[in-house]
Amino acid sequence: MDITPEHLVGLFPAPTPQDSKYTRGVVGLITGTQEYPGAGILSASAAASCGAGYVRYSGPPEARMALLMNHPEIVLSARPGQRIDAWVVGSGFPGLFRTETSEDKDRGADVISILSSLDDMDSFAVVDAGALEAFAVADFEARNCARCVITPHQGEVDRLIHLLGDELPAHYPQQNRTATALYLAQKLGCTVVFKGARTVVAGADGTMFSCPEATHWLATAGSGDVLAGIMGAMIALNAAKLQDKPEMISQVAAAAVCVHSLAAGMVSEDIYSMHEWLHSHESDDFDDDEDDFEDSDEDAEFSKQISELRRLMGIPEIPDKADASVSLGHGSDDAPESSDGEASDMPDEELTEGHQIILMDLIRALPHAMLILRYTGDDIMDTLNPQNPDEFGQFGGVGGYPGFPFRFGGPLQ
Repeated sequence: MDITPEHLVGLFPAPTPQDSKYTRGVVGLITGTQEYPGAGILSASAAASCGAGYVRYSGPPEARMALLMNHPEIVLSARPGQRIDAWVVGSGFPGLFRTETSEDKDRGADVISILSSLDDMDSFAVVDAGALEAFAVADFEARNCARCVITPHQGEVDRLIHLLGDELPAHYPQQNRTATALYLAQKLGCTVVFKGARTVVAGADGTMFSCPEATHWLATAGSGDVLAGIMGAMIALNAAKLQDKPEMISQVAAAAVCVHSLAAGMVSEDIYSMHEWLHSHESDDFDDDEDDFEDSDEDAEFSKQISELRRLMGIPEIPDKADASVSLGHGSDDAPESSDGEASDMPDEELTEGHQIILMDLIRALPHAMLILRYTGDDIMDTLNPQNPDEFGQFGGVGGYPGFPFRFGGPLQ
């Protein structure tokens, strides 16, 4: 099913007078290596920006120093046995046992230890990049896998299936990413976040979420590390809820994808991706099985909404696109077809706007994306409107952008 605002209600809790740094969620990260220290910086910075009360980190010296300078609130110690609600492991690892230094190898062994004891520690884990190898080399019990969220892209899915000694059943066409994610989720007994332009989330219980298409500017090195940190923070924020209802973990994972993609749309100023996120509650307009915006009235409404988004963000109209009738690439007549004759989920290149994303800008935008999504039970556009000063008045107009927190960097500055 498509993720909608109704699925997000209650997943972005604000702190109360009764909260402490522990009750707001503790994230532990073992990410980054000597070869890829930036992955540790990005994942830990993202976790610290998404509302967790306590963030602990273990990584290479370069990453620790950068985090100490920029996020002194992060505790530079994370190891098995500590009180951690959600672990984030593997980002920046080429493989758990293919790292260059003895310190990185020791941390790879810590990852195996952590993933093997999740149930005993009442912890959850986001398993990214090189840590995905753990599923092929370690004998995890199903009860532990259920506490894992894995975040592979297409290449990592292919490698994981190979490491498992498996092949996808013949009736799973390569283009059907939803079926592939569900296959892996049920095979491993975990939640799978199959990353792509349209990320799909599959739970071992058969729960499926299809996330609206993100801006194509997210196709940049390190964006997955940011997502892993967001996901760890989101799971930690909702840890108490997940202990009672562990089946909600796929829903929380999908909410993390929403934060990532909405912040990316804001930072890149990709208006078309922003439109889909902010109007995803209008399910009749975004039906994968039917042509969208079939008549001129719907085209006109779409153009009006795009213009309103431009006004709120202070982005000028682009003449050759502003008046165009478009379908956002969902089941349109000229959409590419998969091998089984169904419309492919490949993105429509004609709709990309905006500019390159600087990932530290994306991380700075995360709290504001979460603030917007906290109010998705209402009309999202109303929450962006500068006429709503009670919640957003302290941000409206800063940098000349009414209704948005501040002006993000980019060529229009």
